[in-house]
Amino acid sequence: MSYTRFFYHLILRTKASRRTLDLEHSEILYAYLATVAKEKGAFVHLINGMEEHVHLGIELPPTMAFSDFVRDFKSASSLGLKGKECFRDFESWGRSYAAFSCRADDFQGVLNILPTSGNITKNNHLPMKSR
Repeated sequence: MSYTRFFYHLILRTKASRRTLDLEHSEILYAYLATVAKEKGAFVHLINGMEEHVHLGIELPPTMAFSDFVRDFKSASSLGLKGKECFRDFESWGRSYAAFSCRADDFQGVLNILPTSGNITKNNHLPMKSR
């Protein structure tokens, strides 16, 4: 039996890096993004960010192409965020993104060093869960 797990640290910025993600509503933002990511097939370990970008610590099934996930996630989450009053200034995600794949042994360490500045505290993180 084959054993595969694919861990990623994905960073998305807002269009033109505008500060359109109001951190006063970070719990709504992170819960919404987690829901979209799960609907698109990801296992979400952590989401956090700042006014102009978000970090996602995710795991994808081996049958899913990472680029397909990013395309589908950006499209669906953009549409949903535009419809939320608390993110009325949000236009879309930027065209580019940063992504890093991680070994399973290193993934928890990656999650531990993700930014926690601004209004974001460890209480806002979706903790890493066993699979």
